[in-house]
Amino acid sequence: MSDDAKLIADTLAAGFDSLNKELEGMKKELDDKEKLDRRIFRVVALFVIVTLPIGAKQLMELADTMSKQMQDMNLNMGDMKDHMASMNESMAAMRKDMGAMQASMSTMDGNMANMTAYINAMTGHVSMMDQGMRVMNGSMVDMDRSMKPMRAMGSMIPGW
Repeated sequence: MSDDAKLIADTLAAGFDSLNKELEGMKKELDDKEKLDRRIFRVVALFVIVTLPIGAKQLMELADTMSKQMQDMNLNMGDMKDHMASMNESMAAMRKDMGAMQASMSTMDGNMANMTAYINAMTGHVSMMDQGMRVMNGSMVDMDRSMKPMRAMGSMIPGW
């Protein structure tokens, strides 16, 4: 390889390394428009400087390709922003649903507490009714005992 060809190859290699570093830097600066614009200007300038030895036709083809890639990157960024907005809306809806579920759970807790109190009250009433039945049963037994002498007397009376 001649000295000129070697020099061109070395220059291209160094230029493409610098270009790759600039492109990596662009990924980090996507949110800062001013820094991104300066970075794009440096990338384009570096690209032009690096590709001058390649030739005008190839340079134009590469410029078109790079332009298309930049447009695709802008479209992808727009899609990503839309996707992020959609995800934020979904998260907000999920938070709202979680709030509604918590309110529903609180209502259910209150209803369960009311049901427990009602069941406890019913248990108390049943217990009191049971005691009343026992007292009445005792009274019936006492009445039956007190009726025995009267029955005995009644059996002595004819026609009873």
